[in-house]
Amino acid sequence: IGRIRRQFVGQYFARSFGAICISRFVARELQQSALPAQRQVVVYPAVRPLVLTRPPNPSFSLPGTAGPRTSGTVRLLTIGRISERKNQLQVLRALVHLKDRVGVRCEYYMLGNVDADVHTAYWRAIQAFIAAHGLGDQVFLLPGSSDEEKIDCIDACDVVVALSRTAGVSTEGFGISAIEGSARGKPVVVSTEGGLPETIIAGKTGFCLSPEADTGELAETLGLLVTSPDMRR
Repeated sequence: IGRIRRQFVGQYFARSFGAICISRFVARELQQSALPAQRQVVVYPAVRPLVLTRPPNPSFSLPGTAGPRTSGTVRLLTIGRISERKNQLQVLRALVHLKDRVGVRCEYYMLGNVDADVHTAYWRAIQAFIAAHGLGDQVFLLPGSSDEEKIDCIDACDVVVALSRTAGVSTEGFGISAIEGSARGKPVVVSTEGGLPETIIAGKTGFCLSPEADTGELAETLGLLVTSPDMRR
């Protein structure tokens, strides 16, 4: 089936005039499907104007918090459906490392939905991990929201984490949430997979790590941002 699919995809692109690709990663993938590089152009997706123009909303507070924000709390945010590809569980593993080591309270917000039966088992694994490691007061699921609420969530958090991994044939072609975070002035931690590395300037707007990186390595990188307000700024 895979060979037949690749054959038809190859024929489809062979007949096309060209392709507009959302990242250099996608362009390389299409090149392997017999679409020559000279018939491709990379045009990166843009954030919506609202992301650039919406003023901060001082009345917004993140749901799920137990009272007002405590001084020194650092909030991490992942945007996207709850799924193996979005890799929220790896961030939770890093939180366990950070919990007793950095002296700063971390909270992790997952903005998204469990939008298909195939992702239910993954969500249960996340819930089991949270319960097993006593993270119930640090981790919150925020169901999918409006564009305005999503922007408010980015503003209310300190670091955007997009540690997506390839799951089966599904991979991250670009990573719009990463540039939405950057557009709102937040540092971003992305994975090395798909088009995500193209969304940051390494060491200036964020960091890039393997999605399968050792949990300690991820925790160390997040720890740099968690413990240093100056670096986050």
